[in-house]
Amino acid sequence: MPSPGIKRAVIDRVDIDTVLDLKLDSTLRSRERQQIPPGETWFTVLEGAQRAIVTAPHATRPFRDGVSRFSDGGGTAELAVALHKVCGVTVMHTTWDSPSDPNYYDDNDFKLRLRDLIRDKTPVIVLDLHGSHAYRPYELDVGTMNGRSLLGRTALVNALVDAFRREGIFNISDNFFPAARQQTVVKFASAAGVPAIQMELSALRVSPSSGDEGAHKFAQTLQAIAEFLGGLQACSRTNH
Repeated sequence: MPSPGIKRAVIDRVDIDTVLDLKLDSTLRSRERQQIPPGETWFTVLEGAQRAIVTAPHATRPFRDGVSRFSDGGGTAELAVALHKVCGVTVMHTTWDSPSDPNYYDDNDFKLRLRDLIRDKTPVIVLDLHGSHAYRPYELDVGTMNGRSLLGRTALVNALVDAFRREGIFNISDNFFPAARQQTVVKFASAAGVPAIQMELSALRVSPSSGDEGAHKFAQTLQAIAEFLGGLQACSRTNH
């Protein structure tokens, strides 16, 4: 009989091994400053049956104000792909240096595809994943345009924070990066009528290939988000 107040883990080591076997982070890093091959696009879409969309628009270097900027690293793409495999959510992430910045401009193919996915999938939530420098004090910063991107569903942030705290992740910041100034994914999704949250995750939480501790922190993060999505009936493994 389960102990009161304790839940069984839903993420297994095979989930992390599957992500590591893809070698996605090293692949994306090797593509920096390389031309996109003919016939390929600069982002990919993995469609899922669950009603949630997860994006990682800075997994590769974005192009903004005439220059290519630093990427968040492939770990955000790895987390997005892991959520696709564990939960069955729809995922978008960049795969080559971007000719635009999907989290800064709206006039690009990434945003056009996101618009179509929102129309076709009718998601209950859009989560936009970013990596934050390890020197920042938080494990997670929750960006909601200071609450406006939640479209009145303020309980979503409480549920997300609770899910992270159950995994022992307590250092959570509110709107250090509010996703409000530029044409962000969160702003775009909420304008389309979908509650959206920008998740700025410490680089230490999206570095599964950095060693056992990095893989463990990645697994905790994956489980927290999967449990949160399950509470929205948007994760096939954890739907409550």
